[in-house]
Amino acid sequence: MTINKIKYTLLGLVIGLIAGFFITNETNRREAEALRLALAQAQSTANTASSSSKNQEPPRLSSEELQAAISRADANPKDVYQQRNLGQALYLYAANTGDAATLRDGVRLLRRAHELDPKNYDTLVLLGNALFDTGKLGDAESFTEARTFYNEALRRRPDDINVRTDLGLAYFFAKPSDPKRAAIEYRKSLAVNPRHPATLQNLAAALISINQLEEAERTLALLQEADAANPSLANLQTQLAQARNARQGIN
Repeated sequence: MTINKIKYTLLGLVIGLIAGFFITNETNRREAEALRLALAQAQSTANTASSSSKNQEPPRLSSEELQAAISRADANPKDVYQQRNLGQALYLYAANTGDAATLRDGVRLLRRAHELDPKNYDTLVLLGNALFDTGKLGDAESFTEARTFYNEALRRRPDDINVRTDLGLAYFFAKPSDPKRAAIEYRKSLAVNPRHPATLQNLAAALISINQLEEAERTLALLQEADAANPSLANLQTQLAQARNARQGIN
């Protein structure tokens, strides 16, 4: 099965969760988290698919199907599990279809879940992630709010490498971008796991952007050792070479 077929199969499962809206217990919540991770992995490697596969349109729900699921959650605003689980499903759906309106609804439901259960760590992270994606769709202020939730999560679990790296990304993608601040968070992540591929990749990008090319070269060497198949590796190496040439005045 090709990467895009895997991606679309997983997205189809998310669509089933929204349309049927049956994530109501702990087992299904764990399954939803495993699904989120699988979707993220498929998304991160989708660039290796063929150009014909890239042109495939992801499956979509109708506006009526989406609204029906959202209306069921809105009818039970005190049901924290319903808010969190549908909010998560909407966020995943929007992340893979670019549906900004659905993402806004996912954020709204996740906010409600957080207000109902402010100590829930998973909701904190999900809300940060959904706001991060909102920022990437053009709402720059959402990066600032995403950082608030990531920081709260890290106060509880300071060694969560994935959240720490996402916090760095929320600085890197901010407007204006703050790659120096992002690099500080990436280095904290690498202090926990020096071979974490996503952190090495993002640290290299930040270092290139601020012209710290020697450290960027060392970081890319570590990324090569940790994840030689990383789909961003070749592009980062090209960026590093271009930055070196620019420093030396080579056209």
